[in-house]
This record gives sequence, C-alpha cells and structure tokens, in this order.
Amino acid sequence: MSDKIKLLLETGIKLAGTATKEGIKLIPGGGLVVAGAEVIGAVAESILGDVTNRALSQREQIRVGASAILALNKVNELKGKGHLIREDDRFFAYNENYRSSAEEALEGVLQKCKAEHEEKKIPYLSNIFAKAVFTSISMEEINHVIKIADILTYRQLCILAVIRKNQDNDLQLRAKPNSSISGSFALLEVLDLDKNGLLHQITSERNFGMMELTREEFKELQSKKNYSAILDSDDITPAGLILSELGRLVYRLMILDEIPEYELIDVIKAFK
Repeated sequence: MSDKIKLLLETGIKLAGTATKEGIKLIPGGGLVVAGAEVIGAVAESILGDVTNRALSQREQIRVGASAILALNKVNELKGKGHLIREDDRFFAYNENYRSSAEEALEGVLQKCKAEHEEKKIPYLSNIFAKAVFTSISMEEINHVIKIADILTYRQLCILAVIRKNQDNDLQLRAKPNSSISGSFALLEVLDLDKNGLLHQITSERNFGMMELTREEFKELQSKKNYSAILDSDDITPAGLILSELGRLVYRLMILDEIPEYELIDVIKAFK
C-alpha cells in the first residue's frame, strides 16, 4: 500500500472515527486485505491509488478517506457475521480492457462521498459497496441505487427508515391527511420520494383516512396493493406510506436500519 493511500486513510479517520480502521489489515508486502479476502483489498488499492493521484481539497480527502474506511470495515463486519462474499466471477474479474464491477462500484461510491456536503450520509453511501460485495445484484442496479442515493437528503433517508419501521403500523402514524401541516418540509420531501419511485401510498375503500388501523388491517391493505396518487402534501397519509421495490432496495443496500433512533424523532413527530 502506497504512502499516499495510507495518508488518505489516516486523514479519513477524522470523520470515520478511530475505531473503524481495525478491519483493514496489511498483508506481507504492504498490500490491503479486507475480511480475509485479498481480492477486495486489491480492488480498494486499485481505486484508492487512482484517487490519490487526483487533485482533492482537504475536505474531499477527509470524505474519500472516511468513505473507504467505512466501506471496507463494513465488508469486514458483514463477513464476520457470516455473510458470504459473492462468487460470480464477473463482479471481481477485470483485464486490461475493462475494470471489474467491484472497482466501478467502489469508485462510484467514493466519487459521491467526495462531493457530499451532508456528511451524515457518508456511512450509508459507503454501505452500498459493502452490501454489493455480498449481494447478487447487477451493476446496473448498483449504479441506479448510487444515483438515487446521491440526490436524496439525509432527512429523506430518515423518512425511508421511518416508513420501513412502520411497515405494520407499529409507530401508529397519522391515518389521515392533514392540510394544516402541509408546509412541513418532511412532508414535502415525501413528494420527492414519491416522484423518484421510492414509495407508495396504500388506500382503502373503507374510508382508510379516518380509521385507526390494527396491524392485521394494515397488512391486509398492503397485500391488496391499492395505491393512491400523491399530488401534493395535503394528500399524504403517513400511516399509508410503504416502500416501493426500489425503495426497499435502497433501504437494504444503504443499511438504513442503522440510522440512530434519535435521528428519526423529528420525522416521526411530523408524521403523527
């Protein structure tokens, strides 16, 4: 591992935290090895070597270094929990004509983190690469998730997490629209999530908006997949929001269940 890469990782610790470097180990000769897999270390060295040859501001160095540390240590953590590294050759394979998908995915994540002013997003952006290492997902899907994740605000990530936590109406969110809080930015950000295909709003012929839902009723409505259009914030019924297939994929690859509970409080209050 070059001195430039070492310096980049040392710089990233300022944002990633000192404890997060433990999963990155050196092998004889100075190379990186992550989660006992030299192939992942080789991917990281290739991309980080390229990144260190570019002109980066001090803050960009911190973000890129932190993202690399967080991504590689998440790989180490998932491996330690028994997750199996994907075995399809195409993900790690490369030659002189094209890079591996793993290299493409890691560079995509690092590039987005480099420019990410909402630094709270960086751990979750970094998770995309780590999850891709263990998930049989196409490069096209990975790139789409990276693109979507890039344009979402941190609060929108919190909104996705709250919606997922309320999948059985466990949080007892408001079961009817309320125009009096139509100016809530949390609700306005729901419109954007809907526009990007990350959620649906379920509805019911039984005057869904006026009733308190039991867990069984909520599951029944979900199974029927009757969705209502969200035209403006006055149409939003928080209890009826569910993640779409794309929303679930973004949630899963970014590991949004790791967002701390205290970060979700304001969104839950806005949806009550």
